[in-house]
Amino acid sequence: MSIQRLDQSCESPFRFNKYKMNQWSASLLILFVFQVKFHLAQEVQLSDNPEIFDDRYKGCSLKMAKIIPQILRSENVSNYIFSDGWRQAIDYWRKIKPILKNLPKGFRDEHGTALVAYTGSLYKAFNKATRDVGISVKNYKNNFQFKAMHYFLTTAIQLLYNKRKKLVYRGVRDIKFIPSSKSRGVIRFGQFTSSSVDAAVAIGFGNSSFFTIQTYFGVDLQRFSMYGGEKEVLIPGYELFKVASFDRQVHRFKLISKGQTKSRFNCAYWKASRPLG
Repeated sequence: MSIQRLDQSCESPFRFNKYKMNQWSASLLILFVFQVKFHLAQEVQLSDNPEIFDDRYKGCSLKMAKIIPQILRSENVSNYIFSDGWRQAIDYWRKIKPILKNLPKGFRDEHGTALVAYTGSLYKAFNKATRDVGISVKNYKNNFQFKAMHYFLTTAIQLLYNKRKKLVYRGVRDIKFIPSSKSRGVIRFGQFTSSSVDAAVAIGFGNSSFFTIQTYFGVDLQRFSMYGGEKEVLIPGYELFKVASFDRQVHRFKLISKGQTKSRFNCAYWKASRPLG
């Protein structure tokens, strides 16, 4: 008996109901996927004061440098995601350090490791953590498990800053950004933001929103990156941009750096715990 005939001979009400159930399940699945995609593609506002941890350590960098080794040791024990990614970054940094030239004065191994770690596996968890604790100093002190990485990443960007404007691009998948009406045409990203000098590379990361950016404080990370082909420029979250143009239909931005910085937090580790307005 052929398979086709066997199937025909075994038809029953149960088989019919199962087929109907499969149709119903498939419909639910399609609806669920549509809802998820709709949710992911919802609009997100950009402003000049996002609730993201964005400390510049202005006026306390040397003070932080004295205690940060202890914090780094503690987070290596308490945060396994960080410790695993940091360990991988150390190995890669040791490989590339001998061929890197003209590193700035004061640039330590931890600075290089932080840059490598961000270009590697840690950027998602790290950026999410900065968003999760952006409401208050207390939240940062009690819940932020990337204090050491944030300090070394921030100060590395500051040490490598060369006062040259760069034209870069950023593509984003599943999020449609819009400028906040309260921002009066001035925004900042709040978190560290990856971009590329190559528009084709940037659009490969997403096309739901697309940014053409002139950055003043962004730093070229190609020689530090685990993925040099991405031609990455890392923009600090505290850089202020003027929205030169915005196309709402396709969510296309042109941003021009104001050559200024602003942060919600500064020297938060040393401040009394309080909410931020």
